[in-house]
Amino acid sequence: MKTVIKNFISFNNNGFTLIELLLVVGITAIITSIAVFNYASVYRERILNNTQDEISSFISLAQQKAISQENAADWGIRINNINPNSPNIEMFYNNYSPSTIVDRYNLANVLYFQQPSSGNYLDIIFSKITGTPNISTEIIINLKGSTISKHLIINSQGGISWE
Repeated sequence: MKTVIKNFISFNNNGFTLIELLLVVGITAIITSIAVFNYASVYRERILNNTQDEISSFISLAQQKAISQENAADWGIRINNINPNSPNIEMFYNNYSPSTIVDRYNLANVLYFQQPSSGNYLDIIFSKITGTPNISTEIIINLKGSTISKHLIINSQGGISWE
């Protein structure tokens, strides 16, 4: 009799029950889903932050070209939100036309311009030598499906800052 009880006890201690396995799998699934959701959110915010840096550099480059009088011309950027499915920023010299565009920066598909509004554009022209813009303005870039945004401010002296 002792042998039967001993064998029975050792048999039950050799593995996990179905309930224990399901519990571990369930907890693992919950933790994984939380991690994936957080990663996606952080990834989207990183895209917005990288875009902020790239747009600052893009605008500064246009301003520097105006200061150095490259092509003996004023330089400008067009914040183009005419087609909200493909918002972009274009760099041009003299007056805006397809033949004077020298570079284009396309926003990532998870971003959009809040300002200028959909269907509109905004031209900012930097004058030769001084690099001062023709207008002071604010450009707002939003993360789709979120309240997170970045505000680009170009002041009357040509300073570029983000809020």
